[in-house]
Amino acid sequence: IVVDGGSTDDTALRLARYAEKEPRLRNYTVPNGGPARARNFGIRKAEGQYLYLCDADDLPEPQLLERLTAEMDRGADLAACGFIEEREENGRVVSSTPFSAGSVRCESHGEFLEALPGLMEKQLMYVNWNKMYRMDIIRREKTAFTEEYASCEDRLFNLAYFPFVEKFTLLEEPLFHYYVREGSLNSKFLPSRYQSLECFDRVLADLYRE
Repeated sequence: IVVDGGSTDDTALRLARYAEKEPRLRNYTVPNGGPARARNFGIRKAEGQYLYLCDADDLPEPQLLERLTAEMDRGADLAACGFIEEREENGRVVSSTPFSAGSVRCESHGEFLEALPGLMEKQLMYVNWNKMYRMDIIRREKTAFTEEYASCEDRLFNLAYFPFVEKFTLLEEPLFHYYVREGSLNSKFLPSRYQSLECFDRVLADLYRE
């Protein structure tokens, strides 16, 4: 599923051409309402067993979906992998920083909560694009992105999902390339970012309090 959130270039035309060649591709164009709204729209359209979310300006390794799906098929409620942060200047990658914590397997919710702080410290548990989720959990718990914030909504989505994770797998390999570019959403000053981080801290504290 590809959701075009109100692009002003020829994205919609290109997607239509791809759809003619690839019958599995389902593409939608919606008004620009931010990443959270576009993702929620895509989740409502999803019919599969698992959910994977990828931004348009990053690059997964070819085997990422295969590797994460294999872990989900083995019973994981959440599967994740390491990633590489690629910093770009003037269209060139000037630095590559790997983020990983080795191989981790948790067989209970308690084990997952025990491992979570260390994995957060290594920046592996905040984002969506290095993770695969179970759609039955998302549908049952009505998990969705918070649309009131313009950034960091992925952190809040994860915290809404984490209470229902019993089995968790982290693959050591960095199977995703996250690009940091000048002018990207994450490089801009957004007042709501601080509000979303405050909300994240409150929800995280509640997760451990419960």
